[in-house]
Amino acid sequence: MRIIAGEYKHRVLKTPGKNDKVRPTTDRARETLFNILNNFFEFEGAAVVDLFCGTGSFGIECLSRGAELAIFVDKDVRLIEANAASLKTEESSEIIQGDALIFLRDESMNIDLIFADPPYDYIFYNKLLEKASKINSYFILEHSDNYKISDEFLPYMFRQKEVGMAIFSFFDFRKPTEAL
Repeated sequence: MRIIAGEYKHRVLKTPGKNDKVRPTTDRARETLFNILNNFFEFEGAAVVDLFCGTGSFGIECLSRGAELAIFVDKDVRLIEANAASLKTEESSEIIQGDALIFLRDESMNIDLIFADPPYDYIFYNKLLEKASKINSYFILEHSDNYKISDEFLPYMFRQKEVGMAIFSFFDFRKPTEAL
């Protein structure tokens, strides 16, 4: 697994062993994802969150492209800790060992983009979307075709892209700016 573009372009990330339960997003799927993001998202100076981060490839790719801060959240942070150390991104990274739903309780976070790649057998997709919808940011959910987006979140979804077995659903949960 490699970084696609930016400061860390072509750098290789430490990946899980075959017995680990981590399913990293493939290089091809990540490349498609970032090609879409480049059309509407400005990475320079952004704050991003990588939920269920595993290797941290999404957040590290964002840092490589100019994001100021990447917050990595996972129950097992060994891979992201190793990758952040090898790339020396510790100053621009915050690594949190914990549950994604608990992390999303803080609705006041100043985050520009949240990416979530839960296990495909995850049963709390709707709770994840509900909590993410209360944070003023873009939200991208990677899931399989076994999960169908709930009707209540469809008005916020502005794009969906299937790449192999992965489906990326893009949501805009940003609040409209109030008139002065």
